[in-house]
This record gives sequence, C-alpha cells and structure tokens, in this order.
Amino acid sequence: MPAETLDTHVLYMNVLQPDQLIQRLRASSPPVIGRIEEGNVVIDPRTVLPHQEGNLVKILKNCLER
Repeated sequence: MPAETLDTHVLYMNVLQPDQLIQRLRASSPPVIGRIEEGNVVIDPRTVLPHQEGNLVKILKNCLER
C-alpha cells in the first residue's frame, strides 16, 4: 500500500569511504542494500527476519573490516 508507513529503526554508520562500503555490502552474499544519507551509510533492517540478524551482523562486520 503506497500510503502506508512502517515503523523502523535505522543504523547510521559514519565511515571514511561510504561509497566503498555500499559497494561491498551490495556485493556480499546475500546482498545488503543501504543508502548514503548526508555522508553516512544507512541500513534499514525492517525486512530482516530474526533468524537473519546474525548473518547481517557478520556481513556488516566483514565489510567494515576490509
């Protein structure tokens, strides 16, 4: 429904090279889709199911360590 809104919490990450992090996240398996907002990488996990949270954390950690 186009007019509906969903409550959510987002993760803002202030990193030196946000474009590179976005590329790494999108190239991960499974891909993590985020956006850059005011120089920050923003991840909105509202569609991440509870059993997927651990994998998301692993992907974020891996992409941030590179």
